[in-house]
Amino acid sequence: MAETANLLLPFLAEGQARKHVTVNDAFERLDVLLMLAVRSRTLGAPPPAPAEGDRYVPPTGATGAWAGEDGRIAAFLNGGWRFFDARPGWRAFVEDEGGEIVFAAGIWQTLLAPTGGGGGGDVSTVRSGGT
Repeated sequence: MAETANLLLPFLAEGQARKHVTVNDAFERLDVLLMLAVRSRTLGAPPPAPAEGDRYVPPTGATGAWAGEDGRIAAFLNGGWRFFDARPGWRAFVEDEGGEIVFAAGIWQTLLAPTGGGGGGDVSTVRSGGT
């Protein structure tokens, strides 16, 4: 099935049956990935009672349902975990850190506050879950 280039949203196919499944999947992806905020990127295993829509970035070595999903966006949807790949330049607010991260060079990096006047801020390379 064809998808959009950036968010990989599924296109409806001509004459497709059950169109609502494809459209609902696209809405769910938009809801997870736009205005991205994650609860944490240091939690090494899924929380015992996540709320619908909670998002995390599992760190290297995560266990349980997050095993092997290092650095991906983990979203709790419909009673289970779905995982999404970040694209270069995507940013996320990390709630338990109170700051932003950016996905660059294949990893999440801390976005540092700007120094001086004007510009956008520097990046500090910190692997997901590390400091």
